Amino acid sequence: MDRFYVGDVVVATGGKLICGDPNAAIDSVCMDSRIVGENSLFVAIPGERTDGHNFLESAREKGASCALVSREVEVPDGMACVLVEESVYGLQELSRWYMSSHLDMKKIAVTGSVGKTTTRDLLFAAVSSTFVSGKNEKNYNSETGLPLTVLSFDHKMEAGITEMGTDRGMDEISRLADIVRPNVAVITNIGVSHIEFFKTRERIFEAKMGIAKYFSEGNTLVVNADDDKLSSLKKENLPYDVVFVGSEKALCEVDYMVSDVREKSLEGLIFTLSHDGKTYDVELPIPGEHNAINAALAIAGANAIGVSIEDAIGGMKNMTTTGSRLKLIKVGGFEIIDDSYNAAPESMKSAVSTLMRGDGERKIAVLGDMNELGEESEKMHFGVGAFAAEKNPEYIITVGEKAKAIAEGAESVNSASTKVIRCNNLDDAFQAIKGIIKAGDLVLVKASRGMALDELVARIEEEYKN
Repeated sequence: MDRFYVGDVVVATGGKLICGDPNAAIDSVCMDSRIVGENSLFVAIPGERTDGHNFLESAREKGASCALVSREVEVPDGMACVLVEESVYGLQELSRWYMSSHLDMKKIAVTGSVGKTTTRDLLFAAVSSTFVSGKNEKNYNSETGLPLTVLSFDHKMEAGITEMGTDRGMDEISRLADIVRPNVAVITNIGVSHIEFFKTRERIFEAKMGIAKYFSEGNTLVVNADDDKLSSLKKENLPYDVVFVGSEKALCEVDYMVSDVREKSLEGLIFTLSHDGKTYDVELPIPGEHNAINAALAIAGANAIGVSIEDAIGGMKNMTTTGSRLKLIKVGGFEIIDDSYNAAPESMKSAVSTLMRGDGERKIAVLGDMNELGEESEKMHFGVGAFAAEKNPEYIITVGEKAKAIAEGAESVNSASTKVIRCNNLDDAFQAIKGIIKAGDLVLVKASRGMALDELVARIEEEYKN
């Protein structure tokens, strides 16, 4: 981050300086008092479990020079304090000011129901082949995570790749887009994630389109033409460019065509990309057929800000993924596909397909609850179970209350070769795996983040590491 000052915080947020020196320097911004550094701005966020306003003393002891608060508090000696009406909004306004006043970069924003973080990582690798680039750390794509991402960038960066997520707010993505004002935006798909709150895919589509709310002539929206909602966009009706990326299943004419997708077991992916009369061979270090479209979206997005297709393809050969996404772990003579970062019906089915294309002597699918699916939750879990059983893994192990419907769906297929084991929690799942696992097996672990199946993976690694 580039240095700014307490007086800048007052101006950017429209807040009131309660105490302290307006000329005090700020070199970083954070919301967690445990990671405060020297000359930090500590943003006090009131939460359901903890309230940041109770940790000003701790933040000051670790070197914070200023606090951004939304209520009257006792301020530690030597600490400046800026009072705003709402601290999350104040953080957003600060990041919007910082983006517009300190940064001069090419900006690409990514959203979508599934695949957005992988697409962001692919974009970062592609764009970094040509420009000094920054991106969100971890899954910092929320109303607070995105502002913190922006505030971590500095003037040396030539391009910024930002991921924008939403869970229940119709205007959340458009608010984040207002902060960044991207030149190019990418939408991966319109699925059913968070449909519990949005109720319909049409409303999810409307919310995701908020990423282009501030677009005009000269901006570019890159979308997945295999998606029925995104393929319905009409170029002639929009004041900005629309680039369609798709496969042979595309529902409209495409600008970038994906074909001949081949997985190299679990080591990676190869496909052909066609654009403007030319064809390109693309090789990725990650598995999953669905990632061919994600990569093509990334190439199109990178090309829209001036990265050549050849350079983008070359850059993606070195990409790394964030979190546990189809991460291959070798331990105890068997292999684990750790895809525990998150889950939705589409990504769950895709992960099962990837499992079945692997080289394991036996295939075991450990599938947990998928959250925020609303009234259709049981039906969607059932469908995943039926799909998985039709692929004929040796075992399907379900974890959690909602995942009982996965077991029911699997059992409805009446596959003689697939055994279904129901587990209530991580302990049950761990014992079930211990009872059946052997050398040569390939195990998929996948569920929504709230199920914490990454802890199950860690326990398996610890148990069999020798």
